[in-house]
Amino acid sequence: MFYSIRGTVSTIFKDAIVLETSEYGYIIYVSNPKYYQINQFYKLLIYQHTHEDYSYLVGFLSEEEKQFFFKLISVRGLGPKSALKIIKYIDIDTFKQTIKNKDIETLCKIPGITKKLGLQIMLELENSLSDGKEANNAFIINTLVKLGYKKSLIVSALNKLDLSDKDETEIIKEVLNLLRG
Repeated sequence: MFYSIRGTVSTIFKDAIVLETSEYGYIIYVSNPKYYQINQFYKLLIYQHTHEDYSYLVGFLSEEEKQFFFKLISVRGLGPKSALKIIKYIDIDTFKQTIKNKDIETLCKIPGITKKLGLQIMLELENSLSDGKEANNAFIINTLVKLGYKKSLIVSALNKLDLSDKDETEIIKEVLNLLRG
């Protein structure tokens, strides 16, 4: 699993960049490739999306953008590439205001967001956008699911824990202890 990758952009695609390190060139999906310039050095925070048939990297310029992404992919029916589209078309503060005001019209202007998905996003995120707890939980849940644990058991274990003043590593250790019995 990657946390970050540092390197120079060598190629820019429609929805991704190639970040060259000293030995490898990584294709990394990003919210808006227009933010990047060829031959410029960047440090990207990384999320590795793994599916049974494929795997790819998603990169972020800031921790805030990464946490927002985790909130988005915690919504049922919203995958990493759709979450990147949302981040591309609407900034975090505008998105929070859109959800708070239940402005479905603004949300549906984002390519790929249907009214049904927009309502699902509003329903699932309306209470979680005020703090980072839900995004951390989404990261923890995704990490443990990749290790083979069932999402329902992970959520149940998280609900039993006092999560205040603990970092992700401590929480993951405690959840693993509960899951292992």
